[in-house]
Amino acid sequence: MSKTLSDQVVDILAQAGIKRAYGIPGDATNLILASIFQRNDFDFILTRHEEGAGFMASAHAKLTGEMGVVLACQGPGTAHMLEAMYDAKLDKAPMLVITGQVESDVIGTHTVQEINQILLFADVAAFNREVRSANNLISILQLAIQTVKAKKIVAHISIAADVLREPAIKNVLPQSSVYDMPYHVVPDLKLIIKSADILNQYKNVTILYGAGTLRAKKELMAVADLLAAPIVHTVRSKDIIDNNNPHYAGGIGYKGSKNGCHFVKDCDALLIVGCSFAWKEFYPDNVPIIQIDLDPERIGVRCHVEVGLIGDAKLTLAELARHLKQKENKDFLEEAKTAHAKAIEKLHDTEKMKNAKRIGSPILTDIISRNLKSDAIVTVDAGGVSIWANNWLQLNGKQRLIGSAELSTMGFGMPAAIGCQLAMPDRQVVALCGDGGFHMTMPDFATAVKYNLPITVIVYNSFSYHLIELEQLKEGVAQCYTKLSNPDYAKIAEAHGVPGFTAKTIDEVEPAIRAAFASGKPCIVDVHVDPDELIKPNKITLSLASHFAMSMLKTKIAEWSGKE
Repeated sequence: MSKTLSDQVVDILAQAGIKRAYGIPGDATNLILASIFQRNDFDFILTRHEEGAGFMASAHAKLTGEMGVVLACQGPGTAHMLEAMYDAKLDKAPMLVITGQVESDVIGTHTVQEINQILLFADVAAFNREVRSANNLISILQLAIQTVKAKKIVAHISIAADVLREPAIKNVLPQSSVYDMPYHVVPDLKLIIKSADILNQYKNVTILYGAGTLRAKKELMAVADLLAAPIVHTVRSKDIIDNNNPHYAGGIGYKGSKNGCHFVKDCDALLIVGCSFAWKEFYPDNVPIIQIDLDPERIGVRCHVEVGLIGDAKLTLAELARHLKQKENKDFLEEAKTAHAKAIEKLHDTEKMKNAKRIGSPILTDIISRNLKSDAIVTVDAGGVSIWANNWLQLNGKQRLIGSAELSTMGFGMPAAIGCQLAMPDRQVVALCGDGGFHMTMPDFATAVKYNLPITVIVYNSFSYHLIELEQLKEGVAQCYTKLSNPDYAKIAEAHGVPGFTAKTIDEVEPAIRAAFASGKPCIVDVHVDPDELIKPNKITLSLASHFAMSMLKTKIAEWSGKE
């Protein structure tokens, strides 16, 4: 049987090192799936929703650095992909989305399921093409792969259904030699020396590090040692450095810790590496700031920068270290070590745990952390659970934490766990989800069961959109329209033929989690957390306290009047 163009598409994907795609069959993509079905070296993961497929591919890319691939049919299937594509774009996860389109001779005639898919993805996809002819499909696909791999962007190709029925193009030369072209950027030496001179002058230097340091751990810590500097992470970089490292001071921002915010805000000089943290109010005032980033658009956009260094974090830090002097005074670092130790000691107050009438989310997160395998992968949903994970998971530098950092989209956690488990089948994968987020993509738990993926989903069940309630408190308005009517999540797991566990008291938490981890099957642990717990702000002002009081008063008045 002669090859078709759809066979050739899958050949090219396989040549690029891609081993699987995610999605739902339909229309034009049926031809690509038929080509995949004939092979033993390429898998298609059938999901329950295109958004879930996109989250799986995005998480795969975030974990491995490899390109995630999604197939979606035209119209509604394509539209469902938008949120997951934005998640990948904002977190710089390489993704290729291939969508079907109506027959080429009816494009533009308002036929059934036709939408302008190129216009829909104009902002989210840096590479965005529509193919209506067999003559340019191969070159466009090869260029898309090359661009995704080189620039770590989201690419989209829309293919008219009739194109894929065409016979394979003859004499196509493989382009795999240009799919992987490593390149390195190092700043001008004069700027590196200028940066070192500034950092050498000041006693209390802090390093704020982001996801750009993932492959620069050794170089980051060498600079931290020379500067005797506390290191503070963003949401995307918590898992890079061992959280028990003597330099580790916690996270920055609204999802960070009081300690992390203090050591950034109150330093004498700040070195920012591989991040562009968004919230300006957490940066220090009137101190010199040095920023290293590969993307020039990220430098100086959040704060005034004394010196900007455009470069690869690994090479730039290594060169910077050659020009730094060892700091003798380590008081600032010792302060950070002491503050972090006190925070951990407070969490591990076992008597407080035993006496708790309700399950606190920090205590739950600590119990999970202590029972993880040494190379576990944790995925986390958006909402309050991301704050608990960012502060109370104690990661060892080998464990990974994968979330929707920049878009902060609910529903990410559980599908992400599926993508991570498929990418690394020999590692433990645990999804931390709020009840609101889990419910948004819950149908894809069936995907984990279908493929027998032993992910553990832990639901922080507050029966509410709890973080939104806290936002309402901050605004000084009544807490309203946030209460949820939830099913028994353990029974949902059991209905799928896999284990489900419920914990309603602190004594039930650890046995349930250990049993889930030991089951070797996909499972759900439904933990009823304290619905009234507060996330203490890192800075409490008189205005904030007043808004809290006003919100609570308005909420009580609403309850008395019979409103929910």
